[in-house]
Amino acid sequence: MKQKKPGVRHTLPLALATAALLTVTACSGSSDSDSPKKENDTSALPSTKLTTLRQAWAYQDQTMDPATFYGGPGFSPMGALYEGLVGYAAESVEIEPQLATDWTISDDGLTYTFTLREGATFHDGTPVDAEAVKFSFQRFSDLEGSPSYMLDDVESMDAPDPQTFVMHLKAPSNPMLDYLASYVGPKVMSPTLMEANSGEDDGAEFLSSHDAGSGPYELTEVVTDKSLTLEAYADYWGAAPTIGTIQIQIIPDISTQVLSLEKGDVDMVTAQVPANLASQLRETDGINVTSFNTILKALAWVKDDGFFADPEARKALAQAIDKEAVAKGAYGEDATASTNMIPSSMQGGDVANDDPEYDPSVLAGLVEDAGDVGPITIGYYESLAEDALAAELMQTQLQAAGLDATVRSYGSEFFGFGADPTDAPEIMVLRTNADAASPAAWMSGYYKTGGGLTLNGVSVPEGDAALTQAINEADPVQAEADYETAAQAYADSGYFITLADPPAVIYTRDEVGPVSYTQGNPFGPTYALTGSAGGQ
Repeated sequence: MKQKKPGVRHTLPLALATAALLTVTACSGSSDSDSPKKENDTSALPSTKLTTLRQAWAYQDQTMDPATFYGGPGFSPMGALYEGLVGYAAESVEIEPQLATDWTISDDGLTYTFTLREGATFHDGTPVDAEAVKFSFQRFSDLEGSPSYMLDDVESMDAPDPQTFVMHLKAPSNPMLDYLASYVGPKVMSPTLMEANSGEDDGAEFLSSHDAGSGPYELTEVVTDKSLTLEAYADYWGAAPTIGTIQIQIIPDISTQVLSLEKGDVDMVTAQVPANLASQLRETDGINVTSFNTILKALAWVKDDGFFADPEARKALAQAIDKEAVAKGAYGEDATASTNMIPSSMQGGDVANDDPEYDPSVLAGLVEDAGDVGPITIGYYESLAEDALAAELMQTQLQAAGLDATVRSYGSEFFGFGADPTDAPEIMVLRTNADAASPAAWMSGYYKTGGGLTLNGVSVPEGDAALTQAINEADPVQAEADYETAAQAYADSGYFITLADPPAVIYTRDEVGPVSYTQGNPFGPTYALTGSAGGQ
């Protein structure tokens, strides 16, 4: 058997929350209140004295069921209420224990055996055991929510004793541990609570105002469209959260959120803040900016049609885009120009496979030779201001190369472009995130034929074949090589142009102290250790 060793233990427990897999982290730093703050780093701040952390949200998710939730800001409280078997480590994407203390993977990659943590209980006081894990994973699959695909390769599950859970796979699945660690991956729920409260809606109404988890916090109050309150769970198996109460306030307007932060009416903002307001916050005394590398990337999908049906035209298009200008101009001063096909925080994200030499003259020559190319459209999702700016910057650059380019917004219909690209623009821009810190999750969703967000509906058989081989490869070294082959094939096709690696950004007041996060969750902090300066 291959032994997968758990990560090194820190001075505080490593497994606090996980629906977004907000693994607990103890941020390093001095407790001396005179210690200077570092740029984009709160670790030098002293431990907080706050007993309640007030966070602003733009909207309230109607239910936080880990089997079906696929939203945005809710992933931080989800990770505080629920836990998985494993999680991502502090400030990294390394996999560490949560409700499983260790695990083994068979040599053929088909059997995963987990040893469960003793003494963990759900918020109703019932024990976390193997039957509860089996119940939760089966429910996760049966409800067929958007994240349920993560368990598609599971053929059967066993609970031979209360502390042992076994999964048998249909075929080796290289990303399986990442799926289990993912902020959208399967979480463990109390069978007692769920069986008593499922009703005819599979527990949706119950989970709109209650939770069934085992995490460091429990959901204690929900005021529809106004607030959510989380309180530390007194019988949590690990260390108590640094801040005992999390209060989430619904403030739809981002300008009002920023003003509330500056005035001290809220302590934390995690929404995308427009560039002018972001600059304002960076210059405001008493406000901190925590910026971290995560599983985000901004990219453009190129439609296989008209002028861009020619691979040479697609290659020239990539050369005509000044990625550095787009990255900094649209996604902020902490964003970097992308040089690789997968997010830089992932395995293989440091391979420069999408870094063409900037030379707009190549596109200008092709446009001139082609004669009347006709106008092309650069699209973006209507509610994303950063992507709109990226599209406008690209428009300016392409027009300078002689291409007649216009910009327009699209509503939710853009999600259907992968299945039917007829009405898709020639170029579609989107800053988006992976479901897990695995290249399998990223490339399957955004590049693979029929991927849920392969927005140009194209097919790159060489990339798809290498990706499938990587996913089904039990040897991690060979899998890494196969992922690189797939990424290179997708890059060479010219159908996908990566633009920027934007960081996740959290704005807080000084009083919050160190902000805890994991690179595996781009949506917010790890609540349980935010405020701690205890060190790692």
